[in-house]
Order: sequence, then C-alpha cells, then structure tokens
Amino acid sequence: MAKPNKIKKIILKILSFFLKNKRYERGINPDKVKKILVIRNDALGDMLITMPALALLKQIAPRAELHVLASNKNYRLLENDSNIDRIFIDETSTIKKLKQAVDLRKESYDVIISTIYVGITKQGLLANIIGGRQCFKSLLYSGEDKYTYFNFQSKIAEMQIPMWEKMYAQFADTFDYPIDFNNIIPYLETGDKDKLALKQISETYSLKHKDYIVVNLSAGQERNQISQSEYVEILDIINRVFHTKIVLIHMPNESNIAEGLCNDNVIALSNLDILTVAELIRNAILCVSPDTGIVHLASAVRTATIAIFNSEYHSRFWAPYKVAGGKIVRDKDMLFQIEELAKKTKQHLDKHYE
Repeated sequence: MAKPNKIKKIILKILSFFLKNKRYERGINPDKVKKILVIRNDALGDMLITMPALALLKQIAPRAELHVLASNKNYRLLENDSNIDRIFIDETSTIKKLKQAVDLRKESYDVIISTIYVGITKQGLLANIIGGRQCFKSLLYSGEDKYTYFNFQSKIAEMQIPMWEKMYAQFADTFDYPIDFNNIIPYLETGDKDKLALKQISETYSLKHKDYIVVNLSAGQERNQISQSEYVEILDIINRVFHTKIVLIHMPNESNIAEGLCNDNVIALSNLDILTVAELIRNAILCVSPDTGIVHLASAVRTATIAIFNSEYHSRFWAPYKVAGGKIVRDKDMLFQIEELAKKTKQHLDKHYE
C-alpha cells in the first residue's frame, strides 16, 4: 500500500499537469490589470482586517475593477465601501458553489487573491476554477506544494505577526508594491440608516457621545467564553475606573447572563444589526471583548479596546490594532490585568480629550 505522502505527491503531480500554474517569485505589474477578485468568504473579523488592503488595491490599480467573494457573515461590512465595485456572496452547498465558480469564470479576472490560510487546497481549486490558467493567483506563503494552485506566494506576508499586516503585505507584494505599515488605516463605512439607528438607541437609553463603554458578552468560541461571575467583577472594575454607563451587547442565547448583569448603570442590547453595532462602538469611550470579531470592529471604527484572549499565541495575531487599550490573556491574574490596562487606557484617553 502506498504511503500517504507518496499518494499526496502523485495527486499534486496530476493536479499540476492539469492546472499548469506558472510559478512567479515576484508580484505582477498592475498597469494592465483590469479586474481583481479577492476571496474573503469567511468570518466578520477576517473581512475587517482585510479592508485596509482592499483600499490599497485601489491605489495600486485605480483603473481596475475590484470584486470580493464574501460570506453571509461578512458581506454587510462592504455595503458602503466605495473601494469595492461588486460583492458576491459565497454559496454554501457544493453544487451551488461550483455553479457560482463557473459563472465567476466569465468575469475573466486578471488577478485572484486568496486570503484564506486554512483549507488551502479547497481554496486553491476554487481560485483555479474561477481564474483558469491565465489568471495570476496569489496566496500568503504556505508551502512549496501550494504552488500547484497559486502562481505566487508572499513570503514577506508570511513573516508578519499582526493579521492586519499580513493582509496588507500580501496584497502589496502581489503587485510588487512598496510595503509601508504606517499607511494601514483600519476603517469601516456605515450608512445613514445605521447612524439613525444609533440615534434612536441613544435617545431611548440616554447615551451620550463618548460617554459610555461597550462590553461584548459573546465570545464566538466556547473556549473564550467568560462566566457571568467573572463579568460581574469585570463590570465592577470598569465602573470604578471610568464612572460611566456600560452597554452590554450579546447574542440572543446570552440574554439570561445579560439580564443578570443589568442595573441602573448597565443596559443590555441584543439582535442589533452589525453596522448599528459598529456605530454604537464608534461613539463609545471603550470596547471590551473576548471575541476577535468585535475587537477588529472596534479597531476599524477607531475606538479604544481591551481584548481578552484565551492564549498568548492567538493574542499575537489578533490584538487590537492602532487604537488605545491593548490585550490581556486569561489566567489567575486576569482581573488585575484588566484593571491595570483600564487605568492606563483612561489616562491615555483623558490626555487625548484634554
């Protein structure tokens, strides 16, 4: 019986024969690029960290159409983004996904940038069905075998730590464009209806601009979940440091936890549209969250953030970016860390608003 590695090599040789992706060590010249597709069909936070890189593409290739293959979870973030010419929502079933890929092939993309670093074989096949042999297909460096599916892999991007910088470096390197991380500006555009929704919430709950704190109760993954008793202590710390109203945001399944935390100074909101959440956080003093999606949302709207992580490893890649605040890792000193970081953040913000 053939060993798994030998079988894998045989399969890759067969795929290489049919796909015929020429390997490039440098990015493509953007001058003749007419149409670009970015594959970002995953989570909300992943789209947020990619958006400064999408804006960069419009600088690199201003005459090119920029399309994004998004997901049901994140496409809303692009609805008001003037950098994007077309948004496609990824199909979920295999048959519909294949049909969508065949339909997208008719767009004749010059460049496809895949931003998904897990399930790369699946993403690589998708990129090849859509782009064909003539399309320049880009990925962050993920191994020599991945050249079967992609023409170019960015080794510069692979070396970066913050995910915001990995994305930015991959997009720049795809076009052999100078990389300057000082030019990364997280952002998120919302619409008039989102601002109106916030106005109505503010009037209902007497929330003033930059005079409340948002605490996200939803962790996204079970391993990051914080208990109600821990939240009681966290809210007490925030109240002692900032002396202002606290707004809890949460998923419907955490309603019981939220209700148990509410008092005269703490209110809870659920079932908010994601862009309304963005406006809520944009107008807050601070955001506290164990979920990286909300952490990245806070970074995008330029609000100070305290991120609570389950491991030091994940915190290195997904920490708040270019905003006041910082990260803490859950351990026996978590509450002490939160209080110290809250005090430090308040001092910074007090100086900023003087």
